[in-house]
Amino acid sequence: MLQRTLFLTILIFSYFGIFSQAMAQQLTEDEFVTYSRNSSFIKEFQVPVDDFGLRGITTDTLGNVWFHHSTSKASEIFKFVPETNQFTKYTIEEKTQTSDAIISLSGGQLVYDKDRNAIWFTDARINSIGKLHVETSDIEFYRIPTPDAGPMGLVLSPDNNTLWFAELNGNKIASLDFLSNKITEYTLKENSGPTFLVFDKEDFLWVTMSYSNSVLKINLDDLVSHGKSPIAELKLPKGDLFSPFGLAIIDDNGLEKLVVSDHGSSRVIVSDVSSNLSSYSSYWTSQSSKYPQTLPGQIVPDEFGNVYFPQHGGNKISKLDIKTEKVTEYDVPTGPLSTIVYLAIDQEGKKIWFTEVLSNKIGYLDTTISIPINVKTSTNYIKIHEKNTTQILDVWIENDNTPSPILTNDVKLSLVGMTHSGIEGITYNIDPERIDLNKIPEIHSKISVAAQDKIEPGVYNIMLQVTAEEESDKDLKVSVLYPLEVSIEIPDVTMKQNYEKESEVNILPKITLKDVIQTIALSVAIGLSAFIVLRRIKLARNKNKNISESFTS
Repeated sequence: MLQRTLFLTILIFSYFGIFSQAMAQQLTEDEFVTYSRNSSFIKEFQVPVDDFGLRGITTDTLGNVWFHHSTSKASEIFKFVPETNQFTKYTIEEKTQTSDAIISLSGGQLVYDKDRNAIWFTDARINSIGKLHVETSDIEFYRIPTPDAGPMGLVLSPDNNTLWFAELNGNKIASLDFLSNKITEYTLKENSGPTFLVFDKEDFLWVTMSYSNSVLKINLDDLVSHGKSPIAELKLPKGDLFSPFGLAIIDDNGLEKLVVSDHGSSRVIVSDVSSNLSSYSSYWTSQSSKYPQTLPGQIVPDEFGNVYFPQHGGNKISKLDIKTEKVTEYDVPTGPLSTIVYLAIDQEGKKIWFTEVLSNKIGYLDTTISIPINVKTSTNYIKIHEKNTTQILDVWIENDNTPSPILTNDVKLSLVGMTHSGIEGITYNIDPERIDLNKIPEIHSKISVAAQDKIEPGVYNIMLQVTAEEESDKDLKVSVLYPLEVSIEIPDVTMKQNYEKESEVNILPKITLKDVIQTIALSVAIGLSAFIVLRRIKLARNKNKNISESFTS
């Protein structure tokens, strides 16, 4: 699916001649931002800027919010004080250092350094790492040796003596030593696209590689001290590709878990750190009705065993509780595509701040507001070993009467996930599908699941979704999702052989009108905000130039 989408995007961009800034200039936010509603869970603030370009965001110990705004010609850091709704702009006077408009769209991530009371940030436009001194408002710059490096994610080392960052376009990771003010770069493989970074408790550095479908695990002691190459490149088991973007490592009762967002799909992946991605679980988000995939973005953890991430294409903010495995989704009030890629958690863990590219807003999710819906299932494992047979899953939905600004009189049940394209290869029926928890505090529902003829044998992760409306606006939804595992053990050798034969014969993917329509919408949205996908398209375009020309001539 991902390869097909990229291929279609190449053709579409070649045909229309829209790419990078040229595309952005032909479109307005009116095509993606058509409403602004009132939510009880999310509050938004309009940023005083005219051009698109909101990037990374962070908070300091006083609760102030800092974020980056950048275009191909200018960039600045903003400070926002929530108590007074006041914005302060710190202009970056440096001239643009790259002629590549795509590189200048690379995300500017920010990190607050408590020891130095400073905001560190990446600025791809000027190919530098920046340091804003909070007390004096002075800004220092550290030039990156590699031209057009495209600095993206950054992280402070565990001893807080070094800043590590990823060079998305330079295919390198690098460190800035605070004592010497020297940047040291380490070359990775070509076209790998290092994006975000995080340290585990053993001080291994983990890096998402968005172009090469992999995650790096790096022993920095050997890398820095001995000049060795102690880098393990980790991929999902053969047959499952993903586009790793955001990542976090979180403690689950003494066991470290790696959480990675799949920015080419609609899921986040959770794996034990010790397993090196050899085993994992996929937690699918609910598909958007307007766009084919939700594209999870940056991930931030709190200290309570939760991680938060935005849905770039789904226009939601999501919470995954690692202990209970429950996912909660909150509709963003501005939409249908405000385009959120970056977020940050405040020092108290009560607010999840984020930037909206296409609405020029920032906002926060209030994590203290409860959802009163609990779900119990007879099992979280469904085994199907024969066609035309139905397996029954018993579900109990409970209203615990916790005060909450959602409506519980019309709660809807559904199944989502399973593949990159949603539920495929199975059919299901829910009885009852809509329930009123105001009349009865706990309702029993039955889900009937059956396999279709053409489903491949294997184990699939799906999600049971329970959705309710907000009191403040019924068009805004809140969903809780619970993981289920479906094991298909129906042997179908003939189908598998036919599938493999078809894959060998068809050099070009099958293209439908639905694919084209979805890809145009998705590509335009991504093109306005996500450097990752644009860079991928550029790489693929160079490799497939002859094919593209033949289809657009």
